[in-house]
Amino acid sequence: MARVLVAGTGITGAATAAALRQELPQSARITLWDKSRGADASPSVLVHTSVPFSLQHLETDKEAMKPVIMQHLRDILPDLPEPEVIKSHKWRYSQVFQQYQGSPGCVVLERNPLVILTGDAFVQKGNFSGALDSAEATVQAVTRNINSSL
Repeated sequence: MARVLVAGTGITGAATAAALRQELPQSARITLWDKSRGADASPSVLVHTSVPFSLQHLETDKEAMKPVIMQHLRDILPDLPEPEVIKSHKWRYSQVFQQYQGSPGCVVLERNPLVILTGDAFVQKGNFSGALDSAEATVQAVTRNINSSL
């Protein structure tokens, strides 16, 4: 049985896993890292700030930013229930501003075990559309590798 672990919970990881489920034979097992833990959790809301906002507050303590970000969220979704937990994480390097040379969609680092770098940094557009393009390139790389090993 072929086994594929998609480690990454972003758009590229989710789109890759969904497309692989369509492309690979029924004997392949696809696991999304974030879903494989079997946790029974409440729904989650993930809030990303814009690049200008993040740059403006880069050195501000993340705990001090919680109420500011929560107020922005409440302005958009006023009926959102009070959260059980708020966890802040600062991504100093989260936005793509320089794509990988040649924009291949993904890069195969190792074939056995198969290790692929993927995401919108590996395409020309560092956005949602780019993440989907990268997912498509990743699906092609995975299926080529699995089909050649069958």
